Amino acid sequence: GMNELLEGAPPPELAARITTVIETVRAEFGLPSPITRAGKVGQKIYVEVDFVVAPDTWSIAQEDEVRRAVINGLSPLGLDVWAYVAVTSDPVLAD
Repeated sequence: GMNELLEGAPPPELAARITTVIETVRAEFGLPSPITRAGKVGQKIYVEVDFVVAPDTWSIAQEDEVRRAVINGLSPLGLDVWAYVAVTSDPVLAD
């Protein structure tokens, strides 16, 4: 779609901030290193974070807590944050 044509990687300083926020959240929740993707369109920042964990170790409520922590960490940037956070036990789904 048109968004795919316009979407670009975030500038380096923004990418560094995203990495810092995600690393802080990862450590807070004791999660493994994630697969992360980010894009920026105008005032919108799209962040996808996929954590692969052992089966039956995470609930949907806990996944929601992680997502809220990522959004809260990025909100001071003053951008419209669209965050997708997945905690999965299937590495194929994170790829």
